[in-house]
Amino acid sequence: MFPVCEGVWCAGCYDVDLEDDVFPIKRLVSPEDEHAVVDDKDTERLLVARDGDHFMCMFQCNLCHFRNIQHCLPRAGLMKDQLLLRCIPGANLDAMWARQPTTVANNTRQVRKLVEKGKELGYAMDCYWCQLVRSR
Repeated sequence: MFPVCEGVWCAGCYDVDLEDDVFPIKRLVSPEDEHAVVDDKDTERLLVARDGDHFMCMFQCNLCHFRNIQHCLPRAGLMKDQLLLRCIPGANLDAMWARQPTTVANNTRQVRKLVEKGKELGYAMDCYWCQLVRSR
């Protein structure tokens, strides 16, 4: 019904602005519980996609999600369509961040190794994800 968009496949492609988001992100910050404190290097949690998220979490761009749910294009000026479009990026990022950064990074390294081994063995590694791995 709709053309394939292929618009979101890597962290750099999924640039989401949640600054004015009506759904705040709760953070555990408790000096008494050292295990509950959010690490300084984890400030982007649930705010950005990471390289390698696309290997571990199948996701679509906001427009494709909207079309799959509503079976139509977003209608300008219709508040419920605009609200749904605001909810989709948060849901996508929540799904991506279900994995810890180290897990995503380790998995991405393994995928890169597999692509390199495939090239050494003469396999055609021309899928879209493999192109992303080679370009990094």
